[in-house]
Amino acid sequence: MDSINIEGTPKTPSVSFEAATGKLVIKGRSIPENSIEFYKPLVDWIDKYTSEAKGVVEVNMQLEYFNTSSS
Repeated sequence: MDSINIEGTPKTPSVSFEAATGKLVIKGRSIPENSIEFYKPLVDWIDKYTSEAKGVVEVNMQLEYFNTSSS
């Protein structure tokens, strides 16, 4: 499974999902114009990864701002 690395912007957080280590990091401001478009691929990746994961999965969320559409 491929990892996901997305550079943050003023409106979207940086994302680092490392399949090899099980470390999932989301960090920054979360006020995307279209939250479904931004987060759907991430949720799909997590669903697939956790169904296949053999070890510990570490989730680290450091959100400076989180609006209700991001949840």
